[in-house]
Amino acid sequence: MQIVPLAILIALPSVLVKLASALNKTRLTWKHCFIFGSVVTIFGLINRAISSHAGHALALPLAIIISVTVYLLFGSWYFSSRGVTQDGKPVGIRGAVKLMIIFVLLLGILGGLSFGFLFMLRGVPR
Repeated sequence: MQIVPLAILIALPSVLVKLASALNKTRLTWKHCFIFGSVVTIFGLINRAISSHAGHALALPLAIIISVTVYLLFGSWYFSSRGVTQDGKPVGIRGAVKLMIIFVLLLGILGGLSFGFLFMLRGVPR
């Protein structure tokens, strides 16, 4: 049953980047969205494996900064030639950076809502 969490880990960034492209008024194919989701999932799994092997995880603020940096760098490079504007032209690096900023904001909103929901269910930890 390990396939379901892996599928969710790939689908979540894929759907969020597709939503970000709709908000940014750019067009992305689902294929490119799922490739992006797969690559960032593989990066996260490698990061987790390295942390487990080292015996300790990164501090949360540092992990967030590294993840956001990877999303911005990889996503901007990857979508600069694959994203298309409404005119049919490639979005370029600026459009891809804007797309990734929207993606990171959506991811932050989803994370904040998830933590809020978790605290609502379990109560505030003491």
